[in-house]
Amino acid sequence: EAEFLYCEDPSACVQARTATLEHFAKVLELDDFGPKIIELAHEAGFLREPEDYFALTAEQLASLDRVGMKTATKLTAIIASKRRLTLPVFL
Repeated sequence: EAEFLYCEDPSACVQARTATLEHFAKVLELDDFGPKIIELAHEAGFLREPEDYFALTAEQLASLDRVGMKTATKLTAIIASKRRLTLPVFL
């Protein structure tokens, strides 16, 4: 018999929120945004909602543990390349 855990209030559940952010990154093919970077950005308050990806700066990302300026610049360039979405991806 399998047991399932769920959040009664997903907006207050860190795991549910980061899972939503990870899903958004996968859909947009933000491949370098792995779970650890997403978790760190969420903990720092830089990434709360999917639209926050587009407001991230290299300086914010570089301030995260184990993320240097070179990686942060690469991540923001990836985000910039996804600013225009095709309709199927948007929907």
